[in-house]
Amino acid sequence: MASSWDKIRGPLSTRETSALRDVAVAKGLVDPANARLYTVILAFATHHSFQLNEVCALRIEDLNLSKKRSSVRVHGRKEGREVTLARELRDLLSEHIALLKEERKRRSERPPERILESASGAPLSPRDIERILGELLRIAGIPNI
Repeated sequence: MASSWDKIRGPLSTRETSALRDVAVAKGLVDPANARLYTVILAFATHHSFQLNEVCALRIEDLNLSKKRSSVRVHGRKEGREVTLARELRDLLSEHIALLKEERKRRSERPPERILESASGAPLSPRDIERILGELLRIAGIPNI
């Protein structure tokens, strides 16, 4: 069975991609604390430039969210590489990080380090992301083959 990450990165139809986005929004309505997180994970999965372990390791300091040329520095097994971000992903990440910092400041907690952290501030593991994506696929009625 393919991983949820690989399934989403595979050849999903426009209808399936749209269904996944709708499910992420609907899931966020039920679980508002993680609504933005679902959307960010889905955006990374459909970007096609990232491996799952790379996304889990991304730190806020790795981002360059300038409007002229936004990118992220990805640290792989050998050397790091620079990945240009699509405008939609850049805008989503800008909003996500600003809100994440605001939430942490309001709760008098340390600033976030990783882009993908749980509500408690723990970094998300590949297994956590696989579980979230698997659930989104299941709800959207997309078989995880």
